[in-house]
Amino acid sequence: MRYKILEHPADLKIRAFGRSKEELFLNMAQGMQDALQPNFQFFPPQSRRSGIPQITPTADSAKGGNAGRDPANGGTISNFQTKRNIKIKSNNLETLLVDFLSEILYLTQVNKEIYDKIKFLKFSDKEIKAAIIGKKVESFGEDIKGATYHNLEIKQNSGGTWQATVLFDI
Repeated sequence: MRYKILEHPADLKIRAFGRSKEELFLNMAQGMQDALQPNFQFFPPQSRRSGIPQITPTADSAKGGNAGRDPANGGTISNFQTKRNIKIKSNNLETLLVDFLSEILYLTQVNKEIYDKIKFLKFSDKEIKAAIIGKKVESFGEDIKGATYHNLEIKQNSGGTWQATVLFDI
């Protein structure tokens, strides 16, 4: 299991796992990006959420044309991939994780892109350089405002597996 969504009364709580810190960061970012997918539903209908908003049909799709949009593929506008480089420096691992997620979330919202591939060019407890690759989307599922420090936890289990829990403000 790469990550799981934990119940929370008001926000989005994700617990991610990894065999290394790099894999842990990748899996946490993937959980956040998955929650942004228009068709991603992470709670059953009987829970506090009745579902994630679906893609609103465009004028083109209502006429039978898709104008390059594929609602079954997360509302992707095109298959053209975009690549962006990010660089983050922080004082410690916890701050680095929140800053990493915040930078990806910022780029996601500003560029209307979902990033499904991340390649670390440099990774340490205080610095990340990475290339993120994604596609343009028409809409998002969950409106994530930001990653928070509330009850933030990063630890390594006795078996060597890394685990982090992050609460996202929605």
